[in-house]
Amino acid sequence: MEAEASSSDGSVTSPVPPITPYEVNSMILCSHTDNLFYEAKIIAVKIQTNGEYLYTVHYQGWSKRYDENIPHSRSAIRFRPFTPENIELAKIEMREAKARAAELVKKKKPQKAEIRRGRSAVQLSESSSNASRDAKLLVSYSVFGDSSTDSISRSSSTNETVSIPEKLKALLENDRRLIESELKLPRLPCRLTVSNIMEEYVMHVRKLDAVCSEVKVHKGRARYWKGVVAALDECADNMKSTLSEMSTGKVACFLESCNSFFDLIIASDILYANEKLRHKDLTEETSGVIHLYNISDLLNEPKKGLRASEYYGFIYLLRLLIRFPEMIECMLCDNDSKEILTVFVQSFVRYLGSNSEKFFDPEQDYETVTEEYKLRLLQNSKI
Repeated sequence: MEAEASSSDGSVTSPVPPITPYEVNSMILCSHTDNLFYEAKIIAVKIQTNGEYLYTVHYQGWSKRYDENIPHSRSAIRFRPFTPENIELAKIEMREAKARAAELVKKKKPQKAEIRRGRSAVQLSESSSNASRDAKLLVSYSVFGDSSTDSISRSSSTNETVSIPEKLKALLENDRRLIESELKLPRLPCRLTVSNIMEEYVMHVRKLDAVCSEVKVHKGRARYWKGVVAALDECADNMKSTLSEMSTGKVACFLESCNSFFDLIIASDILYANEKLRHKDLTEETSGVIHLYNISDLLNEPKKGLRASEYYGFIYLLRLLIRFPEMIECMLCDNDSKEILTVFVQSFVRYLGSNSEKFFDPEQDYETVTEEYKLRLLQNSKI
């Protein structure tokens, strides 16, 4: 029986329906990480210690590895009733997502040769000297310090190209507070490094692409991930001529390019002031972390030791990605290349948001700086 709600003056208002939990084997439409809704079934229901229902959701036709546990408090956002109207709405949304992805990865064949003949800014100019070659590449990779960001021309459309989940923004704000106010620093070396995380993401994309290729029912999702994979391969093609000494595999080359970019700008653009002294120690002492001064350090005989991307981890990668709108404005490449890169970065950011607990734990991944380090920071600030 439905309860009746009373207003402050004692009059009876309309009945308030009780919250009815979903039952096992209930069919629903459930949103996934791409914010699209898919046919799913609730295969288990249990009550948590706090009294809230927890649903185990299986996406129909998908591998069980993608099953999710969703609390009832999230059901209003994640679930839609399994009705003909909602099924049709989900199909429309998938078609629209497919059209957007297709537009982003659309290749303009006549322009491709022209771009390669003209050499985009991230590619080497064969006729230039080593010095001018480094300068050209560093312009495209850019240095996003305070002095350069002021001169960046930012359009509103670019600033909106990649959406950062609130969950990740909160981690970054907490990161800033801990470092600047509480004098804590992320522990090094990180449990999972930038290089590790990028490798895991590519494996995730490839596996999901293979699953989606086999699931004919979910063509919308399959096409979305094919768009991501196409963007990944296209980025690899564009990077390949720049880092010609890297692995011939597309994905391996792309990963190496991303890691190299991180290695190049970490000291100038990713670290807080309180961290730079520690980074200097790491590159000068026995820990063996390599400091890359410019692009020629990548193209010449590789130095022995650990790269920054093999030492620093998740929170540093987030600091880099949050500045993507600034970075892409500095890349002297055509709009198609920027859009392709945006597809990859947006997918990567979503993946990081969904797996942040796996890659990073604020409770155990920070440490308080020593009194000796505080003293050195103070002395440095007076220089």
